[in-house]
This record gives sequence, C-alpha cells and structure tokens, in this order.
Amino acid sequence: MIAARRIGVILSAFLLLIALAPRVAFSAGVSCDSSDGLPDSKSASDGSSCDTNGDGTASVKANASGGGSASATGFTGGAAIAKASGKGSAEADAQNNGFAQATARSGGSSLASANFSGNSDAVSEKNGSAEAMTTGSGAISKASAGRGGSADINNEGDNSNATAIADTGGAAEADVASAAEGSTVKATALKKGAAQAFCGVTTHCMETVKALHGAAAQGSDTGSNKAVCDRGKHGTAKVTGTGGNCHAP
Repeated sequence: MIAARRIGVILSAFLLLIALAPRVAFSAGVSCDSSDGLPDSKSASDGSSCDTNGDGTASVKANASGGGSASATGFTGGAAIAKASGKGSAEADAQNNGFAQATARSGGSSLASANFSGNSDAVSEKNGSAEAMTTGSGAISKASAGRGGSADINNEGDNSNATAIADTGGAAEADVASAAEGSTVKATALKKGAAQAFCGVTTHCMETVKALHGAAAQGSDTGSNKAVCDRGKHGTAKVTGTGGNCHAP
C-alpha cells in the first residue's frame, strides 16, 4: 500500500513537471528598461540579451527571447522600444522627441532611428532586414522585410510618409529628401524584385513603385530623371507619381 502510494506521488510529480516545462521554456527571456535614466543590460541562458540607455525624459525599453538581441536608446525626449525573438536582432534609437520601434523575429534584423519628432517603425522576420531612418519633424517611416528581403527608408522630409515592403529576396527602398516635405512614397519589392521610390525636390511629391519576380522599378521627381520600369524575363514593374509613370506588365 505504501509503495503504491509513493509510486502515485512520483507519477503525479512527473506529470506536473511535463505540464510546466513548456511554460518555463516560453517564459525564458530578458527585459531592460532605462526609462528612469539609468543604463540597463541583461542576458539569459537561452542566449537572449538586451541593453538600454536613456536620460529619463521618455520611455526606453527592450525585450529579448529565444536567443534574440534587443537594444534601445533614447535621449532628449526620444522614446525607443526594441523587441527581438527567435535569434532576431533589433535596435531602436530615438532623439529629440522622436519615436523609434524595432521588432525582429526568426533571424530578422531591424534598425529604427528617429530624430526631431520623427516616427520610425522597422519590422523583420525570417532573415529579412528592415531599416527605417527618420529625421523630419512629423515624418513617419515604416519598413517591413521578410524571407530574406531588404527594406530601407531614409526620410528627411517634414510631415512626410515613407513605406518600404520587401519579401522573398526583394529589395525595397523609399527615400524623401529634406526639400520634399509633405511627400508620400511607397516601395514594394517581392520575389527578388528591386523597387526604389524617391522624392527629392518637389514638395508634396508622391511616388509609388512596385517590382515583382525579378523586375526592377525606379521613380524620381528630380525633373531630369524619368521613371524606369524593367520587366526582366517574367516580372512586373510599375511606377506612378510625381516623377512620371511607367508600366511593364
């Protein structure tokens, strides 16, 4: 009777450990917070690490799990958030009332930088690379990359919006110069396509560029340069906007 009772207790304990094991693994990770103005850094047994630094004028936080690496810095009213999981790498930097958020999953790499009240959001996954750099007042940038894609943004135009989307080996770039305030640009590159949207000299410029299946497309509002669409062998390329239109189905 006693032996049977002991076996029952051992079995119950074993089943409890099995039930708790996934929760323990899921909760592994680290969090850093420098919203109080003090540097913070941590690491976990799963290889995750985070570090933050700020002056206490805004929220600065970083979270990492699954072997990810997250870093966030914020000064002079800049707020930054970095999140990394699944061996992703995320870095967010905000200055002078800017807001930067970087998220990386499944081996992705994300970099978000915001200055002078700009807003940057970079998201990557599955070995994609996303970079959003914003220095214009009231400017908003969103970069998204997945499955080996590369999405880059450099937005210097006040009150401008820039979007770059890349997936499956595509390369997308969206740029706004400081002379093109109030502009809207969007570049989309999928399946090894290459797309560049650019607003350089015209205020309130608009550019939308898309390239798929190995095609290449480029827009420009400089006046002397024309929009370019290169279909390639089996691709689709399209440009609409201030710098001229072209279409290669």
